[in-house]
Amino acid sequence: MPEVTVLLPFYNAQDTFDTAIKSILKQTFIDFELLLVNNNSTDQSMEITEKSAQKDSRIHVLHERNQGIVPALNKGIQNSRGKYIARMDADDISAPERLELQYKFLKANPNTGLVGSRVKLFPAATSNFGFWRYVKWQNQILTYDEILTKRFVESPVVHPSIMFRKSIAEKFGYYREGEFPEDYELFLRWLDGGVKFSKIDKVLLHWQDNKNRLTRSDKRYRQGAFFQTKLKYLAEFIKHTNPYYPNVYACGAGQNAKKWRRLLENEGLRFKAIFEVDPSKIDNKTIFHYSEIPKKGNIFIVSLVSNKDAGEKIKEFLTFNNYMEGKDFILAG
Repeated sequence: MPEVTVLLPFYNAQDTFDTAIKSILKQTFIDFELLLVNNNSTDQSMEITEKSAQKDSRIHVLHERNQGIVPALNKGIQNSRGKYIARMDADDISAPERLELQYKFLKANPNTGLVGSRVKLFPAATSNFGFWRYVKWQNQILTYDEILTKRFVESPVVHPSIMFRKSIAEKFGYYREGEFPEDYELFLRWLDGGVKFSKIDKVLLHWQDNKNRLTRSDKRYRQGAFFQTKLKYLAEFIKHTNPYYPNVYACGAGQNAKKWRRLLENEGLRFKAIFEVDPSKIDNKTIFHYSEIPKKGNIFIVSLVSNKDAGEKIKEFLTFNNYMEGKDFILAG
């Protein structure tokens, strides 16, 4: 039985598929199976798959007729034989030492359930600024404590960069179908269950940004869907972390922040005051400038600011005034 299953679902990936497969077959770690899950491809992807499988016995092919990434991923997990599962997408490239380094890390750290890595976005010339900025942000988040603290901002781990213990999926559940990003929901659920995540401090995945990527085109990956996904986990975190619950203070007075406050109020939170960076939104009645945030004590703050520059200003102010992220405040915008 192989130690590792590389799980690679594909749909009409003929332009990039061969390169992705070869990057796995060239790994320095060899005790793996490459499980290719065909999700109703209509192009030449199956021909590429069949040719590759004839050359390397580690390649196995499954067919999932239910359209979508979630059925394909879950079928792969159910049919995997490895103790460890590494994710891979059909348009990405894994560094040659990726499986070896992640496998050795999980073997050496039995209390860690999932390990990712730094990633490099390509092609750089066509990547949009927002996506590039996200990659830069998540590449700075490496330790379990950092991942846990930053999990409500955005997904702190790039999905196709991960390797996890199959036993974790069996205990805390597989991917779920719904109007939400399936990877982010799974990460939040596993973290909420106490699964420890970490990252290799090295670029082990070249992550392709193209117009067909689901994170660009699928409504499940829009900003509102991300907040809906983290809503119940964020509300529960605040409930258990905030000693002044249900009272809470918010940063952010924009339209998104207003909507998110209403959703959190439905979860039981009571917002005592709102602080804002933009002077045009300040009324000095319920909305105040962020510089007027009281000194630490008897207050818990949730930042719902979606503008990253404004969010950084608030974080810097709070940190300067001895607020501890993850204890006295949380970033969730």
